Amino acid sequence: MDVYKFLLLNRVVFVRGYLDDVQTSRVVGSLLALQALDPAEPITLYVNSPGGMFYNVAGVLDTMATLSNPISTVVVGSAMNMSTLIACAGTKGKRFAMPNSRLMFKQPQGGAQGSNVEVNITTTELSRKET
Repeated sequence: MDVYKFLLLNRVVFVRGYLDDVQTSRVVGSLLALQALDPAEPITLYVNSPGGMFYNVAGVLDTMATLSNPISTVVVGSAMNMSTLIACAGTKGKRFAMPNSRLMFKQPQGGAQGSNVEVNITTTELSRKET
């Protein structure tokens, strides 16, 4: 038996690699199938992904939000860019990251466009310093 099929039978889903249409369909399909099997049993979602297209990630997020199952998210390796949203979308109190994993959002980009309010927001965000 394939290891990922075995894990799916144990209610474990992996978000791995770039979230293209194929990966997104696999993750969403797995989540929906697990809810159909038992709408109350917890699901564990392991995330190791560089992110993906906005609409693909949004599809996973929307599916997670509609499920009645509690979803535990665990970052293994890295969750970068849009996949960090998936890691943060787990059930409150069930969001984890392994000690050597990394969650990384992109840094704000320079260049100011828009109204003076938007330019001020961009300036404020670019000026923040970690303490």
